[in-house]
Amino acid sequence: MRERKYDDAILALRAYITSCSTHVSIGDAQYWIGEGLFSQSKFSEAVPQFETFLSAYPKSDFTSRAIYKIGRCFQEMDKKSEAKKRFQEVIDKFPATLEAKQSKERLKELK
Repeated sequence: MRERKYDDAILALRAYITSCSTHVSIGDAQYWIGEGLFSQSKFSEAVPQFETFLSAYPKSDFTSRAIYKIGRCFQEMDKKSEAKKRFQEVIDKFPATLEAKQSKERLKELK
């Protein structure tokens, strides 16, 4: 990911998830697949990846980020209503986070 070789990184993360399915860092790997897709502007592919992550790891340290990124994906896909819901969810559930601050700014843009 750091080298911006997103497709290679996503393949490696998927292989890791398959081969090490019980490892404690599997949730992080699933989150980063979504980030890789987002970084490539593959927003419609990133949303289900982040949703899968949230379903499986709702208490992860990456939860607020994943919800925020879903909002960003919807914003980029011009699905304003869905984006607003996700940004508001971040603000409501994670008010003290950077993502909440960013969500407030995004909501201003969507009015």
